[in-house]
Amino acid sequence: MRSFLDHNRIYRKVKSNQEATKPRSMCAYSYKGKYLSSEDITSNLVHHFSLWKKYIKKHGLILLELHGIDPAFNTLNKCSTPTIAYEATHGYSDQFIVEYEVFLRCAQVAGLDKIEKYSKVFPSDELVTISLNMFM
Repeated sequence: MRSFLDHNRIYRKVKSNQEATKPRSMCAYSYKGKYLSSEDITSNLVHHFSLWKKYIKKHGLILLELHGIDPAFNTLNKCSTPTIAYEATHGYSDQFIVEYEVFLRCAQVAGLDKIEKYSKVFPSDELVTISLNMFM
């Protein structure tokens, strides 16, 4: 059994993966006070996911994760999601939450396949701030 907050991983600079940079996060990031780009975060997340690939072949991997929302979209839905609190508290403590679509794309680039049957989002498909996904 594995229990870990993927958005709470320790940031390590990794070699950029050109394909991983295609989903650009609109969230803001820093690590120990230093600005990190969207490319830094997506490359790091792809690398993190790829490290788990060899361990999940038999039983899969279940991830419960928090997500940010594009600031422009969030402005239109201020009272419908707790993302402002999530992004502020996680940003101040060097945690890296990304939008759900970016999260899924990074998993895909790392070679993880989402099992739709065992995947859910909250509060809705349009305003995903929490997801539960199974990957193989």
